[in-house]
Amino acid sequence: MSDLQEWGQLRETSREGFIYPGHAVPVALAIMRRYPSLEEAYAKGKQFPRALEDDLIPGAGGSVYYALTMLRWVADGTMSLEDALKAADRNWKTECSGQHNSEPDRFESGMEAVQQIMPAFRETLTAWQSPEPALAKGP
Repeated sequence: MSDLQEWGQLRETSREGFIYPGHAVPVALAIMRRYPSLEEAYAKGKQFPRALEDDLIPGAGGSVYYALTMLRWVADGTMSLEDALKAADRNWKTECSGQHNSEPDRFESGMEAVQQIMPAFRETLTAWQSPEPALAKGP
């Protein structure tokens, strides 16, 4: 597979369940699929964390930061996964209520998309948190 084909495939899978500006769950799933660890996702790029500067990670900047933060909360035990997911849902509601757009069902569409990818998110998170994650190739 050429680099361009691989890039296209990664870009397509990174947008699974994604609706702009980005619920933390699909954004976090894209981060976990792209980076082998939270440390690598947070590593400094040119100016910001690599995940934030990465064209393959969907979402507004604040949504990518929020997804990184949610992953950190779970990784360091600040929050249980369930509490982090509830916080992500509240953040999504706030993000959607602040959007001026012609798509009034953005919140509901985003929540439905999150429910569809939740099994993949949970499975990926479990594998990503294992001692030797082998999910992502990294940039």
